[in-house]
Amino acid sequence: MLRTSLLAFVALVPFLCAAPAAANEGEGEGEGEGEGEGEGEGEGEPIAVPAEIAAFCLKNNECSEGATPETQSECEQNFARAFAAAAPITECDSVIATYTAQLVCWSNQTCAQYVVPEDPSCLAEQDAVSATVGVEECFSGEAPPPPPPAGWYCPAGYYADADCDCGCGIADPSCEGAGSAVPGEDTGACDFCYDENGADAECSPAAEGEGEGEGEGEGEGEGEG
Repeated sequence: MLRTSLLAFVALVPFLCAAPAAANEGEGEGEGEGEGEGEGEGEGEPIAVPAEIAAFCLKNNECSEGATPETQSECEQNFARAFAAAAPITECDSVIATYTAQLVCWSNQTCAQYVVPEDPSCLAEQDAVSATVGVEECFSGEAPPPPPPAGWYCPAGYYADADCDCGCGIADPSCEGAGSAVPGEDTGACDFCYDENGADAECSPAAEGEGEGEGEGEGEGEGEG
């Protein structure tokens, strides 16, 4: 099962590898109302593309049906702009590092591996991406949210994300009061469970009614004679 944050990143790839519709909005607006009025709104000068992004976009093009040189260029520029938005923000350094590692891993895959999100060759990088805090904020040029409170010993990016994480020392707000802080315990609302070290653990049903009825009937027959 992939975490929601990773699924969101996988879903983000085709978006970043194609020009957003907004980029072309306004082209041709006001035709005849002054020369060139509205042309190219939303477009900017091309920016430098890091080698890791260029390699990934090349792989994406090679493995995507109907890809063209234009789609590769759009992929490069959109990823580069997202990374550039995060670059000035110190708190976003880890976001850039983990996502760069993921792109590098995908770049080194075969096309057969690349089209399978859960391919084992990039699981370590995927786990790092899943645990990263503030991706959407950073790629939008905003500071990421603060780290989780003391006592949370699972990966920081798992706190208050879209998944209910249980066994992390303190309750995950994503569980909306239905989760558990007990290692490995599953209340039925848990999407993922962890042991006392914050490592993946099998979710076990929460204990119910332990000790109920113990001693029932004890002392029956007292007072013989």
